[in-house]
Amino acid sequence: MTYLVATCVSLLLGPLFYRFFGQQNGITKAIDGFVFVTLGGLLLTHILPEMLHHGGIAALAMILLGLFGPTVSERAFAKHSQLTHNITVLLAFFGLLLHTFIDGTSISISTHDDAIGAYLPIGIILHRLPEGLAIWWLLSPQFGNRWASVAIAAMLTATVAGFGVGELYANQLAFDNTVLLQAFVTGSILHVILHQPHVDKNHHPQPSHDTMAGIGSLLGLALLFVLFTTHSHGGHEHLEHSSVEQLWQLMLTLAPYVVLTYIIGAARFGLGMLSTQSSGPAAWIQRLMGPEGLILVAIVLGWQLASFQLVAIAVIVAWLSHQSVPLDSRTEIERFSLRQFALQYQIERSAPWVLLSLVLANLMTYPDILADKPWLQLLLIVALLLPMRFCFIGAAVLSISLALTGWSSAAVMLPLLAAPLLNVKQLSKMSGPQGAITMALVLALVVIGSQSLPSFEQHAAPIPYLSPISLVILALLFASTLLRIGPRAFIANLFAVSLAHKHHHHH
Repeated sequence: MTYLVATCVSLLLGPLFYRFFGQQNGITKAIDGFVFVTLGGLLLTHILPEMLHHGGIAALAMILLGLFGPTVSERAFAKHSQLTHNITVLLAFFGLLLHTFIDGTSISISTHDDAIGAYLPIGIILHRLPEGLAIWWLLSPQFGNRWASVAIAAMLTATVAGFGVGELYANQLAFDNTVLLQAFVTGSILHVILHQPHVDKNHHPQPSHDTMAGIGSLLGLALLFVLFTTHSHGGHEHLEHSSVEQLWQLMLTLAPYVVLTYIIGAARFGLGMLSTQSSGPAAWIQRLMGPEGLILVAIVLGWQLASFQLVAIAVIVAWLSHQSVPLDSRTEIERFSLRQFALQYQIERSAPWVLLSLVLANLMTYPDILADKPWLQLLLIVALLLPMRFCFIGAAVLSISLALTGWSSAAVMLPLLAAPLLNVKQLSKMSGPQGAITMALVLALVVIGSQSLPSFEQHAAPIPYLSPISLVILALLFASTLLRIGPRAFIANLFAVSLAHKHHHHH
């Protein structure tokens, strides 16, 4: 009973905080950053891996439907975009309501199961704080405080009901029986989080507010760390624990080499070795493969793959230059000082990709979903690349992550050759035939490489002392970027298309 009371109190703390402090725009931005990171982080690193493990491709399809379906509907029925958005918010709420009922059931079961102990209920208590805050954050601006209060009351009721009668329905509510429903709702929640329904709706953005959003996101990361540490002690969390361990080893392995790429990039800038052209071979080589990315691939995946990457990209660059295809955009890096380039620009450009690749490694811990299906793997990666704007460092980290999680040689090679190229913004700069030939050329090179190269061997491992120090350096660099620009601008660097869409509000 103590755990049940603590869970309900934890759920109430978030709305109370928002109610009394959320009217200040800076605090609102901090809350937005906190909810954005905690709820998004829980979904991406804790819930989605389980869904993919239990539901496979069908669960992935339902997640994508929940994530992109509302956007398609809002654009197809522009006059009713607000209605569509509100329906999506309500779907997200009912999904959390079901999750809350299951939490109550889990608390009840844990009181009778010594093997689980206190870790499961403590984990539930901790993650109820961002859940309660998220519900108020989502519903109050859209529907008013009264309906947001009703929603919180419904969640409290569902928790108590789950605790009281949940064991009777435990089999019906087992994850395998509800995975597709939960996958769709999870996609809907991700949609609502990404599309920021109300923050900055009536206010002009200010740098100080971005800093507040950054502070909120760092607090969210701290809470996620506590949650993962707590959950990893539960016997039922063995699958998640092994995934977190793999992530930790991957971060330690890559950290020194990512720091090295930043040092090389800063040195190239300082020596004036970065191209300032918007088209031509030099510009394309710089976009697709810098020497620092090549070094990273050679160290971790071997010199044979790095050599093939060099030759293959030379072929692609020759084709693009012959066709006079321009780059989709170019930042005027010459206006930066060395300090600005080294500590701000290159971190902002690559840090989201490093983190995304680590999250993908976590989601792709279960290769049985796509095992022995290299063409399906390629299709999935192409679908991932199209809406995004990879940098070559991000492409290298993604390929290494795929290699470490057991993906095919072709899947590992595709991001290395064309991740910064195959996105909708860049493809829009080509004619139809140019785009088709470019895609065919890339796939042909991927097939040649996967057939001719030996199996990839990872030649890198965590380096005592150097790896932890490098990881701390990266954490400080990434944290400073979050504080400066906030989590939404940080994530927006990933995409070649705008995530935001306008809703018509009537007051």
